[in-house]
Amino acid sequence: MRYFRRILPFLIVGIFLVVFAVVRLYNQSSTRFHKAEELRGSGQMADAVEYYEWTIQGYFPWNPYVPRALAALESMADRSLKEHQTHQARQALQAIVSGLSVIEHLRQPFPSQYRQAREKLKQLETRMREQATLSPATNQPGASAATPAAE
Repeated sequence: MRYFRRILPFLIVGIFLVVFAVVRLYNQSSTRFHKAEELRGSGQMADAVEYYEWTIQGYFPWNPYVPRALAALESMADRSLKEHQTHQARQALQAIVSGLSVIEHLRQPFPSQYRQAREKLKQLETRMREQATLSPATNQPGASAATPAAE
């Protein structure tokens, strides 16, 4: 009993700090997720991807914003691939991979999403390399595939 009285204040402070950290992570995740949704709605995809990645990095068990951010990034990547916007798709996939790599501690909390994003990213990079060897001008965003006429 005497030992318990000695550690009780430290236990209370420790529990308070953990609760404070969880509340802070939750608030940051909420703010960043809603900011990403706002940016995505206004068409600023690169900034939205960044905020979604920050949301993922605020992971703790039972954080409802992390799975929603992952789903948003996956849908952005899929839509960008369908529209042949490889640069945006690559950014979204890299955000998934890097965000999930950061939160990987003892185990990966989202193994299937991590694996799928890495596979899609490898396929996309392979396709981009193949396109670059065929016509180097198409590898850069905004560059035209047409070659200028010889004078």
